[in-house]
Amino acid sequence: MKLPRIELYCDTCGSTNIGRDACAHWDVLKQKWVFTDVYDCRWCSDCGSECIEEREYPELEPVHPATSNWDDDRIEHAAAKEGPYY
Repeated sequence: MKLPRIELYCDTCGSTNIGRDACAHWDVLKQKWVFTDVYDCRWCSDCGSECIEEREYPELEPVHPATSNWDDDRIEHAAAKEGPYY
């Protein structure tokens, strides 16, 4: 059974731009920051509210490039305008 995906959103403004405090320490062996703790406080980065809710995020069907409505020019234009997508 697949667990549902969860989306966090602001109950005040509806934004999904949610932040949360965490603590990280430098790991010399891994040569990267490693999270050691995540704190309870969550907030909306758009309006500052701490009224954060969760809802189930619907699974999306994969889109095959050959059947997609996107064309290469629109994708290249969007990437040049907004930066790379990760």
